[in-house]
Amino acid sequence: IDTILQQWHPNFPKRHVIFEKNYDRSCKLEPHMQAVLDALVRGSVNQKTVTDFSKVWVKQQYENAKKAVVSYGISDLRRRIFGRNIVIVSPGPSLSKNIENLKVNTEKFIIIAVAQACPALAKHNITPDFVIVIDPTDYSEVLSGFDCSKSALIVDDRCSPAFLKKEFREFFVLSSHFSLCGISQVTKEGYYVAQGGSVSVIAFGLVSEFMARSITLIGQDLSIEDGFYYHRPGSDSQPIFSEKDGTVLEASKKHSVYKLPGYFGGEVRTKPDFWLYHFQLEKAASKIPDDVMIFNATEGGAFISGFVHKPLNDVIAEIDYLAADCAPIHPLSEKQKEIRIRKLKRIHQEHIKICDKIDRFCRDILRLLSEDGLYRQNSDLIGNLEKLIA
Repeated sequence: IDTILQQWHPNFPKRHVIFEKNYDRSCKLEPHMQAVLDALVRGSVNQKTVTDFSKVWVKQQYENAKKAVVSYGISDLRRRIFGRNIVIVSPGPSLSKNIENLKVNTEKFIIIAVAQACPALAKHNITPDFVIVIDPTDYSEVLSGFDCSKSALIVDDRCSPAFLKKEFREFFVLSSHFSLCGISQVTKEGYYVAQGGSVSVIAFGLVSEFMARSITLIGQDLSIEDGFYYHRPGSDSQPIFSEKDGTVLEASKKHSVYKLPGYFGGEVRTKPDFWLYHFQLEKAASKIPDDVMIFNATEGGAFISGFVHKPLNDVIAEIDYLAADCAPIHPLSEKQKEIRIRKLKRIHQEHIKICDKIDRFCRDILRLLSEDGLYRQNSDLIGNLEKLIA
């Protein structure tokens, strides 16, 4: 938001900016206002995520830490992705249009599936190379009936521990820059940059960062015109739109309706979170190197600027065939695992000491604040305690 306003008014935010009703239309105020409003919505959606999940993130990082330090990391995943043709499978309703085509061409791609798309893939006997989970919520029941042992799991260290308990062939545990629990200190792996709020947006950001040869999206509708998710019972039913107040009803919850350009022209309706993911995909696409081909083969839903839009058949005809190198990465020895777990334990013991100190300092501050009439006298002591906490 600051960037937008500074371009428009160089003194923002050092002074107030007044939006006049009677303005010279040649100054094009409306697009700037729309840009600010859009940025505010995106910011509020992101902030809601942080507010809702921050405690869960920290709790689950510590729960996942022991498994994470003996799993593969970001450098190992990069070796699997570099120079390969990637298809990212999302669970949008348009997945039904090209899932059979994917089935007969699986050897031409490394398939990365959003976990919610796995029921559809299993139904068509498609085994993805990777399943990706970023969300901290436990929706692991979508993998019931899915043979995890044939796929690897890409997972954020803040995710539900239920996913790390599944019998996947391999685990690639990635730490974001929000990680606090010592995993990266033990593994010496770098952080990954989360370029969006959606698992499919983050998957796209990862494989583009790892220099895949081509990236193709399917099932990435980002629209609620034709139903919600391919795998859910009753997903063919239409959402309930209210033209009166511009909302849509989903699972007894109302959402504001936004408009996006349609894959086949015109406009399609969408929800605030899908609208945000659409923006994030377009932003990520604008940073892709010229030698990385990116396709949207969803064949439905929203048009995403920066992608070449064509059916999966045409994508397959255009890309060069590259055999996926799935040679096993050498796992850690039992001794290496033991060393890592011991190091992690020492780090966690230091964290406990820090928390105990902070607790003691906070109690001292509360005690000083509660002393009647002595706030001014105690202010320096309180200030020093706050510095110790920081």
